[in-house]
Amino acid sequence: MRGLKILVGTMSALILVGIILVVWGITTRMGELTQPRAMQALELPAATTVRHMVIDGDTIAILAATPTGDAIHIYDMKQGQRTGVIPLTVQEP
Repeated sequence: MRGLKILVGTMSALILVGIILVVWGITTRMGELTQPRAMQALELPAATTVRHMVIDGDTIAILAATPTGDAIHIYDMKQGQRTGVIPLTVQEP
């Protein structure tokens, strides 16, 4: 009977330590999520109209209409610069 009491006490202590570790892990990760990111200014060509924008992690893809034609501008927010431009053309049938 004494061995059973020791086993129950040890398992209770392990469960308590596990709960404390889970709560500590959640609170430290919540602190990482609530830190604001530095906003970067995006440079688009003059007379550009933004038609659509998609954000995926630190990458932003912007469908923009310009006087010379439509294009997709891709920006990397970590580096703060444009990583690519995909011009869109219409093919005549």
